[in-house]
Amino acid sequence: MDPLSIAASLAGLITISTQIVNILHTIKSKNKKELDSLSKEVHTVRGILSQIQQIVQFQSTKAAKNSEWLSALNTTLDDCGDTYLQLQKFLQGLVSNSRLEALKKNVKWTLKEKDIQDSLRKVESYKLSLDLLLSIQTSTTTTNIEDVLVQLQKKLLPNSTTASPTTRTPLSWRKKLAGFEVDPLPLQTSNFEDTQSDAGNSRADVSYIIPGSNTINWTDPGIFGINRDEGKDAPDLNSPGLVCICEISVGQKKISLFCSWETHPANEMFTPIRAHILFKGPAPGDLYFIQLEESSMTQPVERFVVPVGKCSLIIALCNIKGCVYPLSELDKCDDNGQFNLALEDFALNSNTGSQQVLVNFDNFQDREKFLDHLYGIRYLQRMDSAFVISTQFYHHSPYQKRIQNVQIGYADGTEKSYIYPYLYLDYPIEGQSLMLVCGTKPNNEKAVVFKENILELDIQIVGSEALVFTNQDGKAIHTISATLGSLDELLHLYHRLQDVTREWKSIEAKGVDNFETKAEWLVDNLEFLKDSLATTSSFNNVLVAVKADRFSKRMKMEISRKDSQERLASCHVLTSSILFYKEHFRKDSPDFFTDPVMQTSFWDLTQGSATPDNFQVGQVKIHGANAGKICDELEEIVESLKADTEEAQKKFLKTL
Repeated sequence: MDPLSIAASLAGLITISTQIVNILHTIKSKNKKELDSLSKEVHTVRGILSQIQQIVQFQSTKAAKNSEWLSALNTTLDDCGDTYLQLQKFLQGLVSNSRLEALKKNVKWTLKEKDIQDSLRKVESYKLSLDLLLSIQTSTTTTNIEDVLVQLQKKLLPNSTTASPTTRTPLSWRKKLAGFEVDPLPLQTSNFEDTQSDAGNSRADVSYIIPGSNTINWTDPGIFGINRDEGKDAPDLNSPGLVCICEISVGQKKISLFCSWETHPANEMFTPIRAHILFKGPAPGDLYFIQLEESSMTQPVERFVVPVGKCSLIIALCNIKGCVYPLSELDKCDDNGQFNLALEDFALNSNTGSQQVLVNFDNFQDREKFLDHLYGIRYLQRMDSAFVISTQFYHHSPYQKRIQNVQIGYADGTEKSYIYPYLYLDYPIEGQSLMLVCGTKPNNEKAVVFKENILELDIQIVGSEALVFTNQDGKAIHTISATLGSLDELLHLYHRLQDVTREWKSIEAKGVDNFETKAEWLVDNLEFLKDSLATTSSFNNVLVAVKADRFSKRMKMEISRKDSQERLASCHVLTSSILFYKEHFRKDSPDFFTDPVMQTSFWDLTQGSATPDNFQVGQVKIHGANAGKICDELEEIVESLKADTEEAQKKFLKTL
């Protein structure tokens, strides 16, 4: 069998797979569950095909084994190709562009639903067959592949007379763990939770607590799963610099958020926040700390929080190997008694090294209050450097992940793949776009593969190794598939991204980017020097408004025509550059250095809006008869901001 022919078949199937997934995402139907299942299976098969494609193209195998393997692969690819072509043709007939068409398509779906289910079973059989071929090719066994495939297809193909194996569901292993054999097991949901949900919610019957001897009381209000302290670096509770941002009673216990501010030795304008969660029990000495470090000045402690049920919260520690296990296979796990929490189809290990904490708040309002304060703290930690440094339109999240593979599906059906790229988030200093970024090098704009607004992406876990991002707005990129090395990494990345998205939406709704006007001046001339070298923009006889954010950290200037208020330019000011100019230039030669000079990021709005394409970095200089007075007032404003920053942040956090 010619490997080149097989490689061509693989490439064609990968392309058709992408087209089928794209079509499935455009079909509007009430039968969303079946469509989603089919989409996930096709996407999983596509991932396996991509791995086999690399083997066929780049790996050599033993000659005795290679011929048999290629022959079996070719047979499976032929069957899969026929099914895919039929499926693609049928699905295209279900795409609707109007409400009337959608009604007609729903009728057609009802008539052809059995055919779709048969196609789903076939795709599942191809997935298992190809996965087996992939496993055999990368192993050293001498398994008779054709015999195995025959047996496998007898079990799985819809026209087989052999009964399909019993499906293992989350309910089956829950029964086993709880000691039930045949009787239905009532789901463990909180006894203070409203268990009724919309009938359309397919996850309504899945609990986040795994029944067992360790979770007998876990449905009551309280704090569960915390079993060791991270307090080796915990602050002194009696320290005057430690501030309790909030304290909430949870059953007989309490959960608190504490913060402290420490001036950075190299930059007195930089006061990063240190934050901790304190779990406090009713007994003396029943105290547990966990750290919340998101600042760029510290090594991040990677965690995510997931609201579950009506008023519960899971706080999970990332990157602990072996802490995630499929729910459907948990009864096979030797230490399944350590898995006490569940997130959708996955169980979380709650042993002494994993710190997966469940907090059952007394009511929904308490949970939302805690999340508001938590998101506020994270925001201030994350923005520490952005408040002071304005040299880039986007600043990078301290959290980034190197993954095995990224496969990008474009709207025209073409694809590109990248091996071992980096995924991270970019936060803008202006605007509402939170960007998911992929690059072949970390935090390098020249190495960026794509940059997409994560708020516009639908994120799904597919299989046990891939995250799929789908863009529904018709842009060039339609799907992004990110393959990770383990189930642990997959679940952690998924929930980290979901957590960040919830935080961004919550903070954005509270108007944290509102600025207050501190001063206004009529200026004879203002010029901007790109990269502090040459003047690229100059404005005469304009009104300059100086504004500060509610945390007294960020400063921006808006330049307008004094007669019409039309905005001509906008800039974010590096406030420490004003103090540097004061201490190292004006202090020694006050008569010479009179005109204000400051480092800024800058948008010339006569050339376009405040976007990354119109973003520049350099110096702003103000000239004119009142320049010396403006310089004095600017220094006073910055000194005031410096003095008020900590109190402004405390006030903001406590009023959330």
